Amino acid sequence: MKKKRKTYQIQQKLEVIDFKKNNPAVTQENLAQRFNMPIGVINSTLKKMQLYGSRRHKQKKNITFKSCTDKIYEPLYAWIQNKRFCNHTITNVMVREMALKIAQRFYMKISKHLTHGFHALRKSIK
Repeated sequence: MKKKRKTYQIQQKLEVIDFKKNNPAVTQENLAQRFNMPIGVINSTLKKMQLYGSRRHKQKKNITFKSCTDKIYEPLYAWIQNKRFCNHTITNVMVREMALKIAQRFYMKISKHLTHGFHALRKSIK
């Protein structure tokens, strides 16, 4: 019968890393016994030491829909107004494509599904 897979929290892994930094002579087998973890977990934790350490004091910075909207909204609004002034037809697809182009100008990587909310902008401009 196989053992059930157990997950370890980052805090536990950070304790292993801190102990290893303070005691560089300790072996992985000793760490496995001390922290009651399989040696494979100890090995992979020590390999990913930089990853865990960099996340320790920094929060993960994500591009949220709100931050994308703030940068894209004004140029997109101006583009829609210009098209309306020239009596051009504007479709939802056109608005989405323009939003993606503007995002690329700001070096943002957003997916197409995030641009679906901009069609309401087109409908709000008369």
